Amino acid sequence: NATVLASPTALAFDGSANLYVTELGGAALTGLLRRVALSNGTVTTIVPAGTLTSPRGVEVLDIGTIAVSDSGNHAIRLVNPTSLAVTLLSGLAGTSGTNVGTAAQSRFASPHHLAKSGGDVLVVADQGNHRLTLIATNGNTSVLYGIPSNSWETASAPGILPGWENGTVDFAESRTPSGVVVDGSGNVFVSEQFYHVIRQASGSGLTGASGVGTGGSAGSLSAPSLTFSPSSGYFPLGTLITV
Repeated sequence: NATVLASPTALAFDGSANLYVTELGGAALTGLLRRVALSNGTVTTIVPAGTLTSPRGVEVLDIGTIAVSDSGNHAIRLVNPTSLAVTLLSGLAGTSGTNVGTAAQSRFASPHHLAKSGGDVLVVADQGNHRLTLIATNGNTSVLYGIPSNSWETASAPGILPGWENGTVDFAESRTPSGVVVDGSGNVFVSEQFYHVIRQASGSGLTGASGVGTGGSAGSLSAPSLTFSPSSGYFPLGTLITV
């Protein structure tokens, strides 16, 4: 297909052999959502320029709706792939913040990638807030982990790196999370840009995603738990990590 994608940032499959792709949309970062038919490579623009700003994540829900992280507008949107209607799931478009709670109260700061867990609960790499945020189907939010940056351990003590600390949800830090995925057991794996690490969050109560959206009924996926090699440590640029 001759269609040229302008800085694609994320992709997700549905249950009907389609691939959904978010694009930054060139220098203006106007943002697009495209659908690619895997059978013949036909590309269709689902959300044209002018609605999204710098979208960085996409996920297909079991009900067939497409969730998109509208990063430049600090919001999470839903797209109906049939009617092409775009609605707000959570956050306030154009306003960043740190609140969690109801859909109307919730605020994000440059949300990046999305992952779907069981029950269509979304996990958001809320990069500007240095945390992982959960979104229920009604748009209500809660924090999975990542304490505020003003509560990080400081660099004043030897060996302490701000935004590095692991631990329980009361203490765990996350510095510039970008990518996120949920495995079949509900474990959450997160890539962080600042320290070039991948973290695992376990014991969250999440379950693995039930399938991929098929416009009303979910297909069946048997996703294995992820393994990493090497599985711990600090790796300089260029180190090969096998997933």
